Order: sequence, then structure tokens, then C-alpha cells
Amino acid sequence: MVGGSAVVVAGLIVGVAACGAVPNAGSRSAAGSSSGGTGTATTAPSTTTTTVPLTVASVTPAPSSALPTDGAITIDFSAPLASPVQPTLTPPVAGHWSQSGRTLTFHPTGGYIPSTHEVVTVPQGIKAVEGGQSVALSSSYKLSYHVATGTYLRLQELLSELHYLPFTFQPSAQASTAAFVTETGSTPPSSSSTSTTPGTTAPSTTSTTAAPTTTTTAPALQREPTQADAISTSPVPGTLSWAYPNIPHDLAAAWSPGKANVLTKGAVMAFEADNGLAVDGIPGIQVWKTLLQAVATRKVDPHPYNFLMVNETGTEYLRIWSAGKFVYTTLANTGVPGAATAPGIYPVYLRYSHQIMRGTDVNGTKYAVPVSWISYFNGGDAVHGYPRASYGYPQSNGCVELPIPNADMMWNSAQGYDGYGVLVDVSSGPLGS
Repeated sequence: MVGGSAVVVAGLIVGVAACGAVPNAGSRSAAGSSSGGTGTATTAPSTTTTTVPLTVASVTPAPSSALPTDGAITIDFSAPLASPVQPTLTPPVAGHWSQSGRTLTFHPTGGYIPSTHEVVTVPQGIKAVEGGQSVALSSSYKLSYHVATGTYLRLQELLSELHYLPFTFQPSAQASTAAFVTETGSTPPSSSSTSTTPGTTAPSTTSTTAAPTTTTTAPALQREPTQADAISTSPVPGTLSWAYPNIPHDLAAAWSPGKANVLTKGAVMAFEADNGLAVDGIPGIQVWKTLLQAVATRKVDPHPYNFLMVNETGTEYLRIWSAGKFVYTTLANTGVPGAATAPGIYPVYLRYSHQIMRGTDVNGTKYAVPVSWISYFNGGDAVHGYPRASYGYPQSNGCVELPIPNADMMWNSAQGYDGYGVLVDVSSGPLGS
């Protein structure tokens, strides 16, 4: 292509510099004869050759499409490359480039950070051979990608490895070469990999599914790379099994592998709180970055897995289920008719040691009362301490009230009984498994 035109490649406009004609003209004079004849001067015909600069012919995937979290990037040039080329990625990603003829491919070791923007820069001046001539890329070439969102299944696997979910993740033997040895450059697993889960029936043993014969015994966390960007961001073949016995029915019923659910949201919130992030339960860019770093450094949840259960039938109680056992029971008050505590499972999202709580009673009376050891879980509903003459029946304006010493014990416990992300189950059913 000559004359300063442009080539459109994969939705991008790549500038092509104009190449002028290369003259190759000369003259040759014939000597006169000895007989006095006059010689005739001749001129060689003018010739012109055109050198076309090296260009990018195609890119896969196209920059306008989402880049899979473990996807390869392939760049095809207009001519075979003459020397090794190492484009750069911003932000940096562990991986390697392979080169074959006119094709250059990047293979990520673990994967790209989900939901980030990745820019690939091919440097100016790289050489290729076209028609026996050396040609070069006249200017740097950039590709800009938006990385796909992370999968919930891989998020759940990693949170389970760090004990933020009540599961044991057991990778299969296939995963030992397909995912965990990624630092040697092996191909990450496909996103079609699956993990299994039990039904809603509470298991009687520490695992709800028998380990397949292909499953290895090494803990998943210890098999992960110790370099954050070498950790796979795609699901790893394996099994998610309940880590504890005596799983409460409502907790089991709320679980679904590979999908957004309240268990996963609560686990993300607990992880955010432990790592100084905004507590919103959304697995965004910063959560993924921090999560991969936590896996690389083996930074596990410092608290046991806790689940709070509140009943609104008969005498009202709050019970704490912690790492497979009921460890504490206290009388509680829920909301009165007209301001009942909404049933459901909710994660603790905000905490205060003391607060003036303001609102309107069902009879229209305004109130502003001091409360202590507060953990909000659903809008304005919170578990907190409040002085009453008695407990065990509806008395509040939607909150779950506890005797102040009991709320103090929970809020200040080193076990994090009602900490950020802990699930509060308000139910009309019995407080058991």
C-alpha cells in the first residue's frame, strides 16, 4: 500500500506510511570506432520498486469483544517475523509469547484480573521479511481489551480455600496439571469445569459427596501458585463439599454453586472487611486483585464460619451456629405486628458499638433511644442490645433485641459471631438442623 493510505484491521485504523519510488537509473556510453564512426549513448530504463511496511493483518479476539479471563491473544502480521518479539501488557500479566511465522500469541499463566482493561502494545520497528526484503512496523500498535467478569464458581472455590465459605474445595487429579502447575506455562482450565454441591438435606458427615478416585489429597490452597497473577481466574476441576456436619437446613437451601447467592455475598463482605475494602458484597476488580493476593500469601479467614438463627414462632431465641456446632443461645425479641422482622437470610453490612436509634413506632410515636452493640443486616433491622424487663417475644420495631450483656459478648467476641458478612436467618421454623 502506498501514498499514505490506511488499512482497517479488526475494527482499528492502522496508519501506513507512504513509500516513495526508489530510482535506479544510469547511463552507458559506447566508444567510437577507430574508423571514425560515431558512438551512440544509451540510457538504462528507469525502474521503480515499492516497499510496503509491516502491518497487523488480524487480531483474535477482536478488541471490541470481551477478553476471556484465561483467553489467549493472537496477532497476525502481514509478513513472517524475522526476530523474537515481546509486546507488553498493561497491567502486567504473567504468561509467555509464542511465535510462528507471521503469528504471535500470548498465553496467560493464570489469567487476567476480571473486569479490568488490558492494553497490549506491540513495539515500533519490529522486523519481518517480505519478498526477500526486510520490512518494519512503522509505529507502535496498541490493542485495548475489557476483560470479562469473573465466574462465580471460581470465586466460590477461592473463598472456600480461604475458609470464607463453609466448603472444602477438593481439586481433581486433572487439576494438578491443568491449573495448579500454571507457573510452568501450562494451559489454564476451561471455564466449563464444574464443581458439585449437595442438596439441601443436611449432611451427617464432614463431606456430602464421596471423593472421586481421581481426587488428590493435597489441600487446594497449598497447591495454588504463590504468585498472584499466576493463579487461575477460571474454574478449576474439582468438588465443593460442606466442610462441617450438622448444616442448618436454611443455610443448605440458600446455596447454589456457580451462581450469585447470599452465602457468596456474605463471604465477599467478610473478606472485604478483613482486608480494608468497602463492604458491599460486590466481587469487583479490587476484590479479585486482593483475593488472588490473599490466596498467594495463604491469608485465610481469621474467624470460624458463623451463622445466626432467629425464630419468630413460640418463645423467640437467637442461636449461633459456628463451624458445625451450636455454641450459644439467647432469648431475643423480634418486631411487633405492623413492624415485624422480615423473614429471610441477610448478611451483616454495618456495625456500631453505640448509637442513638431513631424511628417511628407502629402507633405513630417518634422515638430516639440509645442502643448498643449493633449489627445491621436488613435495611434498618439490626441485632443489638436493648434493656427490657423480659425477652422472648415480639417487642421491637423490626430489630432483633438481645439482653445487653449477650449482645456485648457477640459483638466483641474474637470469634466474630455477628461480624461483617455473617448471615442472619430470620425464620418461623425451629432453630435446628
